[in-house]
Amino acid sequence: MLVCILCLIGGTACPALLPAVTGAPASLPDLYILQDGIQLTVADTETPSAPVGTAVVNVTVHIGNKGPGNLTSANVTLTINGTPYGVSPVLVGYGGVQGAMAAVFSWNTGELPTGTYPVLAVVNDSAGDANPLDNSMETNFTIAPHAPGFNLALDSAVVEAAITESAPGEVNLTGNITVADLYGQTLRIVLTSSTDIGWVTSVTSTVNASVDGRYPITASVRVPQGTSASQLGKLTVFASARALGEELGGSVEALVTVRPYFRLTMYTSQPAIEITPGSSCTFTIRLTNAGNANDSYSLEVRNLNELVADREMATLSRLTLDRVRASDFASFDVVFRSAEDWTLSKDETTTIVIRATSEGATQYKQTVALNFPIYVHEKGSYPAGYNLTTISATTVTLAVVLVVGLVVWRQKKKNVPPSEEE
Repeated sequence: MLVCILCLIGGTACPALLPAVTGAPASLPDLYILQDGIQLTVADTETPSAPVGTAVVNVTVHIGNKGPGNLTSANVTLTINGTPYGVSPVLVGYGGVQGAMAAVFSWNTGELPTGTYPVLAVVNDSAGDANPLDNSMETNFTIAPHAPGFNLALDSAVVEAAITESAPGEVNLTGNITVADLYGQTLRIVLTSSTDIGWVTSVTSTVNASVDGRYPITASVRVPQGTSASQLGKLTVFASARALGEELGGSVEALVTVRPYFRLTMYTSQPAIEITPGSSCTFTIRLTNAGNANDSYSLEVRNLNELVADREMATLSRLTLDRVRASDFASFDVVFRSAEDWTLSKDETTTIVIRATSEGATQYKQTVALNFPIYVHEKGSYPAGYNLTTISATTVTLAVVLVVGLVVWRQKKKNVPPSEEE
């Protein structure tokens, strides 16, 4: 029997008593995070920051292995702003690249306020790590204030102003400013307005927006009296604001039209003419379009039936005046012919009423017309004996009575004795 001297001496473990070694020790991986290995992307663009309200930030942690062992089952733990966010496995062959390894996270940032957020990644393998001192990395991601935006709108794209020749017209427009992405900011929006032809305008001066939403505005345009219906004005409302050092701006337009109004006047240099019975005369009348739009007019002798009943006549040279421009005029004649009756003596005035009606007003279901009187004074006599066709029955009867009376008187005179004549 052999006795181990080391066992007898003591103090040293006897090799015979140690457990048998069945193989070499297992090799551990040495995992680490690559330099700049925490990749932060928004919409496939790598960035260290994003505006507030960004919904998702993708976090990709790129892993390396210095060996000598291969990873067995590795995970990356992600901590954001000191709070554990999640654990994700390390994918081998990431992105289709042989040997590439990475862990991927989707970070929901839509509700986070502005600020800087530390992002810490730690990689570990379930089998252990040959050097755990290089298994972590930290970077920062900034959620920055978002430049707010606004949209300016008017409720009407075209408005119409009602004016007259003596009164201006004012149109009022409503609209709104829709503000978004304030995220706790207050936005002061300044508004101004103008027209391209100098009409006076006004608009809500400022809008102070502290929450996202719609804010009402009003604008007005004053159209001068007598403005032509063919005149158009373009209203422009401008809005400007400043946020996060940036100038924000916008504008909106509306077209202002002018409603036609219809007026007319008539004039003649000779409103009254004197003639002898049985003769005629002519009046020249000027009709002026005193409205603000082109217009046409129908003409008539208003009391024609009365004139005909008195064996008189008035005729017009034109029954319509077409397309008379605003502030322009057109002329027409009125011919009057008196009755050709036998007249011993006459001294009287006949009134002729000329009526002009706006056809443009009729199209707008309005009635705009003017009665214009002219006068003929007949003075003198008209012995129409040479023309028996013009002698009335009364005249013939009177003449017969006079002749018969004359004959009877002469007969009586012949039958009186001479003494009685004295």
